Amino acid sequence: MQPTSNQIVIYCGSTHHMLINIKFFANHPRTVRSKVATGDSQSRLMSIGIEKHPWHNRLGHPAASVLKNLGLPNIKTPCLICEINKAHQLPFNHDFAPVHNHMDSVHIGLVGPITLASVSGFKCLLMIVDQSSSFKIMKFLKRKSESFDQFFIAKNFMENQKNRTMKKLTSDRGGEFVKEKFKKLAEDCGFIHMLSRPNTPEYNGYAERFNQITLEKARCLMSMANLPNQYWAEAVNTSIFLSNLSPTP
Repeated sequence: MQPTSNQIVIYCGSTHHMLINIKFFANHPRTVRSKVATGDSQSRLMSIGIEKHPWHNRLGHPAASVLKNLGLPNIKTPCLICEINKAHQLPFNHDFAPVHNHMDSVHIGLVGPITLASVSGFKCLLMIVDQSSSFKIMKFLKRKSESFDQFFIAKNFMENQKNRTMKKLTSDRGGEFVKEKFKKLAEDCGFIHMLSRPNTPEYNGYAERFNQITLEKARCLMSMANLPNQYWAEAVNTSIFLSNLSPTP
């Protein structure tokens, strides 16, 4: 098709089969030809797009070890997308001053409410850990408001069993731990209540770490026994029992 001097031919080969809605061109005359003029057979290179990390991008930004295992060249320059989207907070320093006597330092942490209640109706967990012996008590709660009463029961039990009084209690700044009842208990019993920094439960890392380990063990036990999810409290209780039987690392 050769256009005349007063004609302009606009070609878009994808108009018919690529547009979402062909009605956009409803008022435009449609012409189907078998030949298309290609200009003066000359072309000019305007730019070249260079993909820095082709296989790294196509495979979904995997680690360098993945590319190596596939026999592909490793990326030699940092991937900005990876740096932005894979950035994470540096781990907190969880080193605590060593203690040598039972009940010198006790840590507590609260988990919940858990979406799926246990068969007994529990939705929260209160972990109490003696740092010296790693002896743990887990209290199951239906509401967070039960935290103080259950902690008081656990405290008395641990002090009687160890024949020592608690010297220091460490917790995060959860709403249940900053109430006046905890402050008054510390004053009456003569122990120090250490609170973590605001909005940083990671600084209560000792209890947080034991909570994580306990829940991971509970999931393993449930998986092995093929238990329904609502039996999570029984699995957690078994995990605590086995942990207290095991030697301290």
